[in-house]
Amino acid sequence: MLDACKKARYKFTLSMIKKWLNRQALYQIHKPQSEFIQYASFNSIQTLNKAHQSDTTPMPHDKVGNHIYKYRGVIKDVATRYRRSFALTDKSSAQMAKEIQKIYNDPNDPLNPPENFIVDRGTEYMGECKDLLFSYNVRIQYANSKRGVAIAKRDHQEFEKHVYFWQDAEDFYLPLTDRSRA
Repeated sequence: MLDACKKARYKFTLSMIKKWLNRQALYQIHKPQSEFIQYASFNSIQTLNKAHQSDTTPMPHDKVGNHIYKYRGVIKDVATRYRRSFALTDKSSAQMAKEIQKIYNDPNDPLNPPENFIVDRGTEYMGECKDLLFSYNVRIQYANSKRGVAIAKRDHQEFEKHVYFWQDAEDFYLPLTDRSRA
């Protein structure tokens, strides 16, 4: 294209031609894929409690006593992929802070407050939860995309694949009136 422009005595530079070409719809459809796309990489994190990822996901409502658990929360160590999960009745910051404090204060649990705590921008990590993490001198890193908390998201997928199978199997042993309706 540059040669054709020079033959027609236009004074377009190569950068001007590339800019014009990138704005053309037909070129955008048939444009070659980018060679490198930057994604979050956690390969450099190799020690326990250096970085944790946390996320919540809805789950079928389970009633235990007077509590109805609607969400599942997870804290996962990035280096070792060690996981602690917990059930939540709601996605409030206070309840999330209570569960995080329970995990980090347990002397038998290998999870201690990390240097970095990677979360999505959900409201469950604001308020009391944020204050608790700052009291542990933890740096909170907000993920810009779902790939930023991909390790925790993958944990939710594996959990759903295995646990719901067992939950359904257990329900078949119960009488019809006691089976889960979720």
